[in-house]
Amino acid sequence: MKILIKQRIDAAEMFAKAGRTEQAAKEEAERRMLEAYLPASASEEEMDAAIADAMSETGATAIKQMGLVMKAVNEKLKGKTIDGRC
Repeated sequence: MKILIKQRIDAAEMFAKAGRTEQAAKEEAERRMLEAYLPASASEEEMDAAIADAMSETGATAIKQMGLVMKAVNEKLKGKTIDGRC
């Protein structure tokens, strides 16, 4: 589903750059419809809190322990949509 949403975002941007606003609006409408079927996104505050909690729970102090922290964060945010890109 995320791939379909990304395709709509990219297509809307391309149509907007080409001056085809009607087609861009159609792509945006389709994107909103698809997003309605996804779980709610985690807010930045929720992600920050989950990361802080996971770091204190795991006692992580080095980058080598990132896997443990990420596993704990994913458990805390289970059921929410998370964009894993930085």
